Amino acid sequence: MNIQLKIKRVALIIFLVLLIFQILLFFRYQFLGVKKNLIAFEVILFAGALLVLFSFQKWQRIINPISIYYIFIFGFGYSLLELSEYSRTFKPISIVILILTIVSFSTGALLNIKIRSPFTKLRFTNRSNLIIYYILLAISLCSFAFEMRNIGYLPLLNVFSFDVYNDANERLVSFIHYFAMLFAIFPAWTYILYKRDLLTKRWLRGILLLSIFVILNYLSRQTIILFLVTYLLTYVFYNKINYRKIAFYSFGIILVFFIIGQIRVSQIEIVKSDKNYSSTQFLRNFAGINYKTNLVETTFTLYSSIRYSKLDELVEKSKREEYLGMGKYMLRPLISLTFMDRVGIIEYEEKYNVVSILATYAIDAYLDFGILGVIIIGIFYGLISSHFYRNFVLADERYIISWAIIIFCIIMASFMNYFSSFFVFLIWMTNKLIV
Repeated sequence: MNIQLKIKRVALIIFLVLLIFQILLFFRYQFLGVKKNLIAFEVILFAGALLVLFSFQKWQRIINPISIYYIFIFGFGYSLLELSEYSRTFKPISIVILILTIVSFSTGALLNIKIRSPFTKLRFTNRSNLIIYYILLAISLCSFAFEMRNIGYLPLLNVFSFDVYNDANERLVSFIHYFAMLFAIFPAWTYILYKRDLLTKRWLRGILLLSIFVILNYLSRQTIILFLVTYLLTYVFYNKINYRKIAFYSFGIILVFFIIGQIRVSQIEIVKSDKNYSSTQFLRNFAGINYKTNLVETTFTLYSSIRYSKLDELVEKSKREEYLGMGKYMLRPLISLTFMDRVGIIEYEEKYNVVSILATYAIDAYLDFGILGVIIIGIFYGLISSHFYRNFVLADERYIISWAIIIFCIIMASFMNYFSSFFVFLIWMTNKLIV
């Protein structure tokens, strides 16, 4: 069968699946007694499905920047259902911001504009790559050891004995922690260098096991997602795609995500003391949900749709106070690198601290430059996503990690803005040195 014809058939099947899925959701929430914005929810999901279908025609590939961005579009539509008592009826300006965010990203991603980076011609020898790899590995290992010493025990070995999640978060050292979290990327880097015949298969297996051990000690779902996305994409780059394996790993991602959630909740006193009080019920109460949602719906409401309501709160507050950050949110990596926030040159007011408030990735651009910032920065994010994706498709191994990071940023877009985080900036810079 012609490859293009096969892709078109698969694309049409996915489009129909998305339509059936949203229709089933319509009847489910109608049955649960949800009355608010069901039609608007369906309209947004239908528009998102159409955009995904168009992206299949554009790139002739199922996985592309727009198809992954459907997660953010779905989150926007889902937030309109107001399943939680903490959800808000969006102000018109917030609706405009979110629609412009989606349109701007999609426009930037679909434009065929080549980005010329000043670092494109910067290449190192294999020997230099390997030396930097070993140095960074040593730094990351020392960072992990320091943090474990600071915590006082290995969380993975005491997961049911202590409140490991809170202990770990309270005793982390922010700048050092970034390097420890690079273990989410090391398996992918090791695989790339292994394929260049610079490292052995035994070393690859050792780093893979070590990285999994380090990551699991932090009980961070974001880090696990990052590890799985980068390693899986690296594996797919060098090997023939096995859809069974992809389905297996995808199921693994979801399973691990919920297992860690269950471990966190199991440490809460009321759940530990009352056997009839399930973790799902606790999460429903914590998220302020009065409907009988299942664990997946409850988790998605808590970690995604409520975030859109937080955006609405910040938009209303900043509009009332005529607040503008003038770039300090978008330039967070540079500010962190130069310690301007630590020495008091740049200050982030607590009521506008987007890292702790978690108001989706869309809020940063608005707080900095208003509606104009939403449009310009939205297009920019779309452009760089398309740039890294195109180079990945052209089989340039230098862009494996870069495209994987974009996927991660889009997946987490309903939560916070990883595009402008120092950690992502650190990965991009170190990736350039190693690969």
